[in-house]
Amino acid sequence: MTRKKWCLIGAAILGLSGIGASINPIAQTYVAPMVKEQVNNAINGSVNYDSLRINWNGDVVLTDVTIKDRDDHLVGTAREVAVGVKLSALPSIITSNTSGATAISSVIVEAPDLHIWQLADGSWSVEKLVKPSDPNKSGSFDGSITIHDGRVAVRTKDGLKRNVESLDGTMALNMGGMSKGAFTADVDGSSVVLNGTIDMDHVSNFDLFVQADEIDTAGFMSFVPLRQDLSVTGGKLQDLHLNVKSEDGNYIMSGNVGFKGLTGTYKRGNTIYNITDGTGRIMLNHDQIVISRSSWRVNDQVAKVNGLVTLGKEEEYLNLNVVADKVALEALTDVGITGVVGGRAHIGGTTVAPRVDATISSDGISYKGYYVDRVQGDIIYDDGLVRLENTRLSVGEGNAKVNGQYVVDTGDFDATVKAQHLPLDTFTKEMATPITGNIDGEVRILGKNNQVTDVVGAVEGRQIGIRGVVVDAAKANFTHSDNRTNLTLVGNMGDGAFSGYGYIQNGNVDATISGNALPLTSLSPIIGQDVDGTLNTSITIKGVLDNPNVTGTVWGQEVHYKGARFDNIHGDIQLDNHVL
Repeated sequence: MTRKKWCLIGAAILGLSGIGASINPIAQTYVAPMVKEQVNNAINGSVNYDSLRINWNGDVVLTDVTIKDRDDHLVGTAREVAVGVKLSALPSIITSNTSGATAISSVIVEAPDLHIWQLADGSWSVEKLVKPSDPNKSGSFDGSITIHDGRVAVRTKDGLKRNVESLDGTMALNMGGMSKGAFTADVDGSSVVLNGTIDMDHVSNFDLFVQADEIDTAGFMSFVPLRQDLSVTGGKLQDLHLNVKSEDGNYIMSGNVGFKGLTGTYKRGNTIYNITDGTGRIMLNHDQIVISRSSWRVNDQVAKVNGLVTLGKEEEYLNLNVVADKVALEALTDVGITGVVGGRAHIGGTTVAPRVDATISSDGISYKGYYVDRVQGDIIYDDGLVRLENTRLSVGEGNAKVNGQYVVDTGDFDATVKAQHLPLDTFTKEMATPITGNIDGEVRILGKNNQVTDVVGAVEGRQIGIRGVVVDAAKANFTHSDNRTNLTLVGNMGDGAFSGYGYIQNGNVDATISGNALPLTSLSPIIGQDVDGTLNTSITIKGVLDNPNVTGTVWGQEVHYKGARFDNIHGDIQLDNHVL
């Protein structure tokens, strides 16, 4: 190397040494006290460090820093904090009422270990840690904050803990405008990339992008405001690409994310739905959430859900399709219905007032003692009203086609039933006096508070049995007028015949029945002894449908009873509370 080059290098070294030598006294005189002041006055608490040194370029370096809040709780530690200073700002700080923060150009933090916790009111510990700027001093810190190999422990008010490791990144602060930054970290062992901007004049306005291969759902959702009736307690978010933008407190989200093993609860009224094994993918576009390829267990019942949810201020708007092969009704409802159902449903409306249009098929449906072997048809639920359309019931060898509606809150119902060989015992076995036999016909049944009040139509029955007395055939017609159901009845028992008329009103019956040459052998179950002959009757029936009071007159010819023979008999009868 030439002598000239050695001289140039030596001059450069001397020049740099001279600059460093000139900067260092300035830093010792002005910068170090200013940094100490900023450190001690910036927070509601205390900052302690083992040593403070000045680098050759004027940077102030604090080592083994410890930060505590005003209640002496440990907030964080750092192995080293290097504060860069703009020397050009020192004259205005010295000669005028300018904040010392304006002289700080950068802060580099090595290996910080921070502790952040949520308070009972929902706020966070760090919110009250930093003091507001002194309004009597102009200027603020505009510079960069860089973190190397940081660690953050976060605890929510519910005791949920999250750990952030290997935190690296830089934020460029502009206290009078937009600040921006980018960070990488490991959250509970998962790699996360985070970058975005925030308006320092309006901190509720920010634009944030998050990317992660996998992240714990509970940890992520613990920072997302949810409805009080909905909670997310576990699972994983996978292949996360999410942009969250806030404008004046209004959130705008876009991106997509997969989920696996999602768990949580949803409460509607007094019913709690436990959600497990949620898998699928969600795409976000502003206020819309698209759900695809998702599968869930709700109270251990498997269903596939796809569709759209639109977010609103008070409720969410639904446009979802649900497919379920086998669902136990008793696991999802608390109204006493049991059985297995499968089918497809569309859920519209809102989370507050949903509408469900479903096509179902089911096996073994039971409700309050009534049992149906199979159900197929369309069911619509809207605003507390359940409608059945083209619904077919199969009971034993019989069936019925049903169209009707049921009000959930009041128990009022209105149904049209077209029956073919329908067994009566299935629907009357819970009555005090069950009825056997089969019927054909079409009737309209109305009720209030889950009780039948009116019946309109015509039915024909065969082998109708009551308390062991069997009617070979009977026909009944029901008409409605003056808020009551009028009925006429004709039938035959062996060679005898009977007819009747009356009405049913508010669950009570008032009817008169006459019989001619009715075979007494058919009445043996009521009389309790073997008897034969024929009997004529004229009786009235009054009272509640399943326990009426019966009075009347009977007379007969050629009656044999207990070995005795009667040419003619005549008497009065009364049936009260099932006692003849």
